[in-house]
Amino acid sequence: MKLKIGKRVYCVRLRFWFVLLFATIIVVSSVVMCLADAKDGDSVWGTPKSIKDIPQTVQTKEKPDEKVDSNSKEVEDNQNEETSNNTEVNAQGMSYGLTFGEESRVKPYMDFRCVTSPESEQWKLLHSENCVSNGNGLMSVDGYYCVAMGQNFGSIGDRFIAVLEKDNGERYEVGLIMADAKQMCHTRNCEGWVGVNGHVFEMVVDTELLSPSAKVMGDCNYVPELEGRVVEIRKL
Repeated sequence: MKLKIGKRVYCVRLRFWFVLLFATIIVVSSVVMCLADAKDGDSVWGTPKSIKDIPQTVQTKEKPDEKVDSNSKEVEDNQNEETSNNTEVNAQGMSYGLTFGEESRVKPYMDFRCVTSPESEQWKLLHSENCVSNGNGLMSVDGYYCVAMGQNFGSIGDRFIAVLEKDNGERYEVGLIMADAKQMCHTRNCEGWVGVNGHVFEMVVDTELLSPSAKVMGDCNYVPELEGRVVEIRKL
């Protein structure tokens, strides 16, 4: 009986050592294979040994598109040139884009003494030191003829350039200053532009010095300095 038990224990121990030996052989074989397959610079598991061996992402500065920059510069130059041209136009005054008929050659007049309120801007302008009466009776401030105009043109003291055209086609410019504003009811269709009869501006004069022909006709178009129809009004 004891012999049978001892034989069984011996067999169990033998099996244990046999399994242990087999497992050891398998582990050692696996390690040897890994070492053989390992690459230079890598660890046994195929990973880099240090952070220096990890590929780094290199950031490069993107170069601007030379063609785009060239086009941008060309557009900027064109804008600068256009701005320069607009400046020249603005220096000559702002045009209202109005079209005047043949009746615009008519230029009625009013005596400066008709403005009677010392508190008004009109009176202050017409009685200022710079306002003088020329030998032909036309009132002017700094060389700009005093006129009454529709309210839409501007305010008292605003200055303008009027382009006039004579019967022979010759065009010339005269300076105007707004010395009085016409009431809306005294303009065509109460629109605040030209007078009821189509005249563009009414001269402010000293009737005592006005030329006889202008007095008889009631029209300053008979004053040589104002002859012709109005082609354009530009505000300075």
